[in-house]
Amino acid sequence: MNATKTGGAGDHDSIHLLEWIISGVGLLLVAASLGYLLYKATIVDPKPAVFAAKLLKTRATTSGESGVSGAYVATIELANRGGRTAAKVHVVVELAAEDGTTSRDVEIDYLPPRSTREVSVLFSQRPTESNLKIKFTSYCDP
Repeated sequence: MNATKTGGAGDHDSIHLLEWIISGVGLLLVAASLGYLLYKATIVDPKPAVFAAKLLKTRATTSGESGVSGAYVATIELANRGGRTAAKVHVVVELAAEDGTTSRDVEIDYLPPRSTREVSVLFSQRPTESNLKIKFTSYCDP
C-alpha cells in the first residue's frame, strides 16, 4: 500500500511565492499612500479659500410656504474654489430696489475646498442678477 500524494512540493512553493508577491504589492500600495499623504501634509501649500457666488433661480412663494405672502425666494450657489477649507463663511446678500437696499445675512458652517452649497434667501421684491449683490465678508480657518 504505497499511496502517492498528488500536488507535491512544487505546488507548496508556488503558493508560498504567490503569498510573497501579494504581500509585496500590498506593502508597496501602503507605502505609496503614506508617502503621498506625508507629501500633501508637509510640502504642498494649498491655495487659500477662493469664493464665488451666483444666482441660480428666483421664484415666488406660495401661500403659507414661508409665512410671508408675496415674497420671493432667491436660490444662490456659494462656491469655494480654493484649496483650503473655510468655516463660518459669512455672506451678505443685498437687493437694490427703488425704495432702498435690503440686505440678508447668511452663514455657512463648513465649506470644503472645491465644493458648493446652495442657500435660499427671502425678499419682498423679485431679485435678479442685475439688482442682487453677494459679498463674502468673513470666514475662519477650521
